[in-house]
Amino acid sequence: HINRYVILLNHAKGPPGYAQEGIYVTFNPDISDPLGWTKPVKIFRDGLWYPQVIGIDSTRQETDKLAGRVARFFMQGVSEWEILFLNPGESP
Repeated sequence: HINRYVILLNHAKGPPGYAQEGIYVTFNPDISDPLGWTKPVKIFRDGLWYPQVIGIDSTRQETDKLAGRVARFFMQGVSEWEILFLNPGESP
């Protein structure tokens, strides 16, 4: 939908225990350009480890590698949320 590569990032607070500070997202239209990644933006405060996004449109064969406008957001294998990908200027 947004024609971008997407990475979800965990950010730990550090010792003791390396607690999760948040989940961040960054985008890049050209994966061959390492400088093309946007500044990471926090999308989830605190949370647990192992965020994952899975596309839900089976007719488009969406997976963890391809997602459309709406996808499932998982954290530690549990999905209680959807994530909505918007192009700049697009309304929800």
